[in-house]
Amino acid sequence: TMKIEIPYSDYLTRVERTQAAMKESGVDAILAFSHLSEPTYSRYYADFQPAFETAGIWIPTTGAAVLLVGPESQDRAKKTSKLTFIKRMIAFREPATPRYEDNTFDTFKNLLSSTVEGKSLQRIGIGGWSTIPREIFEELAQTAREINANVEFVSADVLLSTVCQIKSAFEISCILESARITKLAMDAAIAAIQEGATGKQVKGAALAKMYQEGAEGESFCGWVTSGEDTAYPIAWTTDRPFVDGDLIQIEIGARFHGYSSVIGRAVVLGKANGVQAELLQTVIGAKKQVEKSFRTACHSQEIAESHRRYLKNVGKESWMAYGPCHGTGIVECELPWIESATNFPLLENMVFCMDIFLHDEKNKIGARYEDMVWITASGPQFITNYRNEIIEI
Repeated sequence: TMKIEIPYSDYLTRVERTQAAMKESGVDAILAFSHLSEPTYSRYYADFQPAFETAGIWIPTTGAAVLLVGPESQDRAKKTSKLTFIKRMIAFREPATPRYEDNTFDTFKNLLSSTVEGKSLQRIGIGGWSTIPREIFEELAQTAREINANVEFVSADVLLSTVCQIKSAFEISCILESARITKLAMDAAIAAIQEGATGKQVKGAALAKMYQEGAEGESFCGWVTSGEDTAYPIAWTTDRPFVDGDLIQIEIGARFHGYSSVIGRAVVLGKANGVQAELLQTVIGAKKQVEKSFRTACHSQEIAESHRRYLKNVGKESWMAYGPCHGTGIVECELPWIESATNFPLLENMVFCMDIFLHDEKNKIGARYEDMVWITASGPQFITNYRNEIIEI
């Protein structure tokens, strides 16, 4: 297992870059919320993984960032956090709301008085705008309004993503190691496919390989589905036994030192029939077109338009669900999306997932081929680059 240590200086730089972006955007403080399945902010700024309880990062425009944790996470946070200042707060307890014998909790009142007292507090940004629990938001809002009755709350997710999306050399090392593990896990998954096996058994083989190779776990709740269950863009592993002729979708990814990777492939048990072959050839063709676009594009919209144009030319635009790419890092699917509605420059050390999912509604099947691409000074590096062919077992 490869050992990669992200140095303390990397975490300090992240806070400084965020504070510079806050000043440019007129945001006076940020509360960035994290939970078990979306741990981006607590991992990015403090290397703290929430479990059962939630967590937050408080970032003022000047001074130190603060890790906010629930009642049962403080001791672990003290041992693992890259941030020196940690607050133990009842608002971040688990949803079952236990009561505690030791109720000496920090509050937003003493957090704000120690970090923003005497400073302007006009706008507070919220990271995790769509996931932050009401209890946390209301305690913060009530406290902030005691300082300024007219304080405004805004989403900070786009602001934070502009910082997170440019990866350091250490982050790239973690992503590359994660991708190495995911390739081996995909090999193990495909090797486990046989008539009578189930999606759960195949996923189990992939997970075992991830742990053997040093992954901390999976980067998202991956799935292995078959038959009509392949038609779902987001799915759940089933225990339907495979039969000869099945289309099987595998969507898996490892996490290493907090960083995600993913590979998606559809495979056929036996020989692909005409309907399956048409779908798979279209997905593979679309993915190759996206890869070609990455070699020449300077802006994201060029890739999105090229993808749509390809599908239109082969008469399959109606099969497209979204996309074709999204950012990736700590969480497998992060901002920004490469899609027709947005346009931004492709910058060095951005990392994307080429997420080509097509849905043949008439025949009730779907397929996703997904791989990762890293933007370097010398062009795109396709870092998972798994088999770009119809895979028949």
